Parts: sequence; structure tokens; C-alpha cells
Amino acid sequence: MLLDFFKKHKTKTLLIAAGFLVVGSVAAATAWVYFSFLVSHDDFLDMAPAQAVIFWHRSAGGSVDETWLRDISERMLSKEASGQAETLFRSVAPKSSETSFAVLPGFEDFIFWGKLSPADFNTLKGQLEEENFNYIVEDEGKVAITNTKFALKEVLAALSQKNFSLADQKGRLAAWNRASRRFPVQLYLGNGFKWENLSAPGLKADFWEINQLKITKNETGYLYLLATDNGYLSKKAGDYLKNVLAVILPETREKKLPDGVIVREIVANPDAFVFGKTKISGREVEYLSVPDLKREFFLSSSGKQTILSTSKDLLANFLVRLGRQPDYYGENIIDLAKKGAKWLTSDFEGAIFGISLPAAKK
Repeated sequence: MLLDFFKKHKTKTLLIAAGFLVVGSVAAATAWVYFSFLVSHDDFLDMAPAQAVIFWHRSAGGSVDETWLRDISERMLSKEASGQAETLFRSVAPKSSETSFAVLPGFEDFIFWGKLSPADFNTLKGQLEEENFNYIVEDEGKVAITNTKFALKEVLAALSQKNFSLADQKGRLAAWNRASRRFPVQLYLGNGFKWENLSAPGLKADFWEINQLKITKNETGYLYLLATDNGYLSKKAGDYLKNVLAVILPETREKKLPDGVIVREIVANPDAFVFGKTKISGREVEYLSVPDLKREFFLSSSGKQTILSTSKDLLANFLVRLGRQPDYYGENIIDLAKKGAKWLTSDFEGAIFGISLPAAKK
């Protein structure tokens, strides 16, 4: 019966098989060209241990204000390590043409990278040794500085290829390089990433994924716009925001004990924060006002992409630009080729962001 069916539909079956063969070949060729010729990475990625929970890099030639990057790095670290990192940000970073920073699991060990001229390094060398920092000097003025011997061993293990580095996984490397070609700063968040008492487990990505974070500054502080097609972040963005707000603004509840004594409990209640609806640039957007913080939050979903912003103007401008991009209805050969290439690559833990920061003050 199966043979009769094949004979009856032979032409159609061959065409379908040929179509899959062509799509698979195109996908494989695309992936091969991409990995073979378009993958180049920054000078510090080979030294960064694969288990880093946060890693960021500021490219050479980009004039950006690194205050936010330093803040997020220091706030993740334990108290002593945070003070040590602040010392390097104050003394080494201003002299470095490129900067990278990694935080290791446990949040007590960090690695600081910089590109320094021989004269600048000789000036700083005595201070580093006096304050018990460990360092490795590589070619072209590349310096890796660690606050612990453990972190130093991890750098050496990555350099000697005894342990994996962040550059060792092709999918992660390709995603990193795409971010580096578009943005002056790149940020990798591993699965162990946390902010204060909150963590973000379950981050998983592939090299097709595009995440970007735009940061501006006004008289009240930083304004943000996060655009992501990361599955975890897209599903959890609203819940994660409410959990953060619940920790920052807990409720005080009174409770009467059996002996009549009244006690007050401090409770984090995410359900106290409820999104409403508003329209921005012709799109319906979820909206949350938090008067205690003098903040507004806007959440929008467009296809697979989720956009979270603390600025109505940032979101409006982004949606206008997004609206100018062509829409594709249904799947075409490019979509199928992408799916085939994605099937040939592996996912990786964590997420990679391209970051736009305010310009550094002159």
C-alpha cells in the first residue's frame, strides 16, 4: 500500500524532498559562512570563564558613560569585593582604551580587564601589588586583574583551555559578535544572575536572539528601554518587574496575636501592582504608575518581541521605528532557512544584550 501511494504521488513527493534538501543546504551553508567568516570577538572573551554570571565589555573608540555598568557590577558583589572593584574602576578604567568585567558564582570573585599602554601599567603596577590584586599581562597591553587567587586560576584555566571560556560556544560567540557590531557595550547575563535579593534562573538563548537595552539619563536618574525576544524574559518581564517593586515597596500588615498583642508584618506583595492599558504610537500598551518611586512603566508585546520601558518617549520613538520595518506574512524561504540553521546550532544558557549608554562627559 505504501509503495502504491509513493508511485501515485511520486512527483509531489520528490518535489517536497527536494525542497527540504534545498532549505537544509541553504541553512547549513548560511551557518557555515556565518561561523567561518563573520565571527570575530573582543580581546577579552577568551579569558572570561564560561561560568561567569555577568560579563560586560566596553568597545574601544566608544565614548560612553560607564557609571551604570560599574553600579550593576558593584551591587552584585559582596561588600569587600564591591569596594575592591570600585578601586579598579576609579584608578585603572580611566586609563584603559577598552574595559571588561566579570563576576563569578558566589559573587565574591571578579575579573577586571583593560587595555593599557606600558607607561600607564607601570604607573599602576605598584598600587595593584600594594593592594594585593593579582594580574596577568598579555600581548597588546591586555591586562587581567583579579581580586582573589581563585579568580586568577579561572582566568589561567580559560587561557590554557583547561576550562571553557565564554568564547568556546559557537552560538554564544555569534550572538556576542552581533551585539558588538551594533552597540558600543555588550552585556552577558548567566543563569546565576541576580539583582539585590532577586534572581533570574531559566535564561536560555540562541544566536538568532536579539536583545537590546537603551539607557538615557535625565535630572531624576536613568531611563530604560529593554527590547527582547528571549523567551524567558518575554514571559516573565511583567512578573519580574512586579516582584522587584514588591521588594522595594513592601506592605505593612497588622496581625493580632492570641494574647492580644498587635504585631506588624512587612510583606512583599507583587499583586499590589496592577497594569492598566494605554495607547502609545497607535499601539495598546500595558501601563503601571508607581507614585512612591515617581516612576512609570510601560510594557508592550509585538510578535515575539517584548518591550519594557520606564520612559513614554523612549517607547514611542522605538515603536515608530519598529512600525517602519516591513512585516512578513507567513513563512518564506528566509524564515525556513533560519529555522534550519537554528536546528543545526545549540542553545546556550544566559542572555546577551547590546547596550546603548549616554555619552561620557568631556
